[in-house]
Amino acid sequence: MMNIDKEIKSNTFYQLVANPHVYLRNLLERTCYIGVFTLLVYIIVNLLNLETYTFPATMHSLIGFIIGLLLVFRNNSAYERWWDGRKLISTLAAETSLINGRLNVISRSNYYSRKHVVIFKKELIELLMLNGAYLISRKSRSISEIFNKEQDKIIENLFTSINEIDPTNHTTSGLNTSINNIINSTAQLGRIKNTPIPVAYVYHIKISVLIYLVTLPFGIFHDLGLFAVPIVMLLYYIIAGVEIISSEIENPFGSDPNDLPTEELFMSIIKTIENE
Repeated sequence: MMNIDKEIKSNTFYQLVANPHVYLRNLLERTCYIGVFTLLVYIIVNLLNLETYTFPATMHSLIGFIIGLLLVFRNNSAYERWWDGRKLISTLAAETSLINGRLNVISRSNYYSRKHVVIFKKELIELLMLNGAYLISRKSRSISEIFNKEQDKIIENLFTSINEIDPTNHTTSGLNTSINNIINSTAQLGRIKNTPIPVAYVYHIKISVLIYLVTLPFGIFHDLGLFAVPIVMLLYYIIAGVEIISSEIENPFGSDPNDLPTEELFMSIIKTIENE
């Protein structure tokens, strides 16, 4: 198979069309299915002479308004999770830079503390790598249990290393605060990963959209005829697109183009620690 240039792969159009997990391709496939369904309904309605059986236009207007409110709330909730994830990772980067600066000051002021500083940095890197791997992993009870045990052990080692670095140095006291902030940020990142949007709410939106679109042709066939097919497809593209976007960004950690570049962000933070 011909290798595709990296620049082409990073192109927005290529990602939208070629990646099956991306919003546009998924949405276009579903829109085509809806178009075929609407066309079949149109053919059946004409064969059975059911053109006179229509739904009131006000019914679809009211249902569409309610679905719009539900989708707005769904999209806002999902984007808030995405944005919170980005802010928390930025907090990790800021606290890590602060820790690195403090450790470098301690190393230069006390030769005997350098060994413990190296150990502390190694343990902090392990904590960040563990959290980064956990965020992009698929959620399961066994993975969560292993993660919690390993994280607790690393945190215990970190606080032990702080006491061994140089308790008399006033700079060391700031390490406790920064580590507490890092632990708090990683806990909130885990909360975002492990707390999905309630399933009942998600299914209610999906079923409501389906009912709206299944009944919509009967409300517009009488006036638009065959032109009702592209109209229904357009409406589905708009309505379902918002719902698909919400589903994509609900869990912001992963490798999809719509996810945060979690692995790259954590590796960037780790490089900050490794730099002297």
